[in-house]
Amino acid sequence: MAASTATKLTLVNNPVCPFGARAHIAAAEHLKEGDYEVRVASLSDKPQWFTDIYRKAIGSDQTSTGKVPVMQDGDTVLCESAIVAEYIDRKFAADEGSRLLSDDPLKRAEAQLFVEQFGSRVVGGFYKMLWAPAGEKRDAALAAYTETMKDLDEALRAKDARSGTAGPFFDGVRFGWVEVMLFPWLARRSALSVHRGWELPSGAGFERVNAWVAACTARPSVVANTTPGDYYAAQYKSYAEKGDAATA
Repeated sequence: MAASTATKLTLVNNPVCPFGARAHIAAAEHLKEGDYEVRVASLSDKPQWFTDIYRKAIGSDQTSTGKVPVMQDGDTVLCESAIVAEYIDRKFAADEGSRLLSDDPLKRAEAQLFVEQFGSRVVGGFYKMLWAPAGEKRDAALAAYTETMKDLDEALRAKDARSGTAGPFFDGVRFGWVEVMLFPWLARRSALSVHRGWELPSGAGFERVNAWVAACTARPSVVANTTPGDYYAAQYKSYAEKGDAATA
């Protein structure tokens, strides 16, 4: 059974941040809404309470004024999105079968290797498109992200063939670690559409990745942690303006 504590788990987060979404999605997968609390901290004007709790976290950067997510579970305070998500997964999953990161050594390794393979491309490519100056560098960044989606499609197909599954998630019908670690950036792709004209490709060669995106988008834990409409476009406007002001 899932562990319980007398004190609610607390997440310090900001809805714009995809790193914070990793922890929030993990919590929503394993805990009822009333069993954890989310405190929203401004990232543009960081309050002192946020800096104070961040600097209490194990491994925190003592020169930083704060990064999300921060998790407090009783006397335990942690930072860094993957660490927080795994802590929540290990402690609060109802049983081994419901864990996001499997206890099976091979499944665990496959998920971690997949995130290692695509993490920097999905995460870094998102920001590179926004920050790249107009011209060849931006065109290259957009083309590279499209290529990442093509490679992601092929890798998901290869995993299906190897495991004898048909998706829609990395591990068949099981929503798991790969989705939590990678999808938050694609959940914010409306910012790329508005500011850079980039859309997730459809058609031949992209069917599997589109099915993966659709399944992730509909997952209740993701729905609860995704803001619809123009929110992300507005929040990432300053990132795009930085790129627009840059020179090639």
